[in-house]
Amino acid sequence: MKLKLDFEFQLNTPKIQHGDQIILIGSCFSNEMGLQFENNGLKVNSNPFGTIFHPIPLAKLILDATNQNQENQIFPRKDLFFSWDAAGTVFDYSESALNTFLNHTKAQFRQDLLEAKYLFITLGSSFGYVHNQLNKVIANCHKMPSTTFEKSLTDLDSMAEIWSETLIQLKTLNPKLEVVFTVSPIRHIKDGLIENNRSKARLFELIEKLKTNFLIHYFPAFEIILDELRDYRFFKSDGIHPNEMAIQYVWQRLTETLMSAETQKLCQEMVQLRQMENHLSLYPKSVEHQEFILKTKEKIQHFLAKNPSIIWQK
Repeated sequence: MKLKLDFEFQLNTPKIQHGDQIILIGSCFSNEMGLQFENNGLKVNSNPFGTIFHPIPLAKLILDATNQNQENQIFPRKDLFFSWDAAGTVFDYSESALNTFLNHTKAQFRQDLLEAKYLFITLGSSFGYVHNQLNKVIANCHKMPSTTFEKSLTDLDSMAEIWSETLIQLKTLNPKLEVVFTVSPIRHIKDGLIENNRSKARLFELIEKLKTNFLIHYFPAFEIILDELRDYRFFKSDGIHPNEMAIQYVWQRLTETLMSAETQKLCQEMVQLRQMENHLSLYPKSVEHQEFILKTKEKIQHFLAKNPSIIWQK
């Protein structure tokens, strides 16, 4: 009896190399993969507007950036200011300061989109919170009263319409951009397990519908976690979020699929150097350990001089 499903897939795209601009937006799974790209020395911009789960506000962020829209729907909550188009981690203590930050972030996001080789979009849920007065799906409820919104499962056509417009804009801005969709393997159990499955199913339908009209790709993070691994030992104690072992496995599958052999080799070298840099000695003040630190610094400097496209995060 096999204890693991065999799961093979291919993505016919140009291979990722160090120096390529990579963007990840969407659910918290984007944050996890973004951290892996960063730790491996790649040029990455991950969730500049915070973690967002629903396809419509994600598409709106891209459209606002590409169209250079500087109108921001900002509102106060006590002494804080938030945007209906961004996550709760994006805030400030004055409306003008937040407005400045959002417009600066949009401009940088647009520039990154213009230069990017890959855009990864991780969809989390098709349950949307529609603001009663604004009549639109918002990115985050920001702990405002539940009477402010109406929660519903967004219809497929509405999501497909805005994403069709978004993909057209992206290809116009950057014809060489490779767009990769993923669906987050994280279950939204607050919606209910049955409801969560309906929500995820609609996301799969959306991606499949877009693929009929656009050259986009699908990376099966959902299937890797829930079908290939399929074991609670790959989840954190809440039984919902993938743990470090699962994240590393998905990262391995991603590198094997989307990175050149040279890039994979450089990533492996970086891991070894990181381990040396983070090594903790029982005798930190010893001559031997001080020599080890000096040797490690020299190796890192030589590695970076030989590979200037690698970004070494401190």
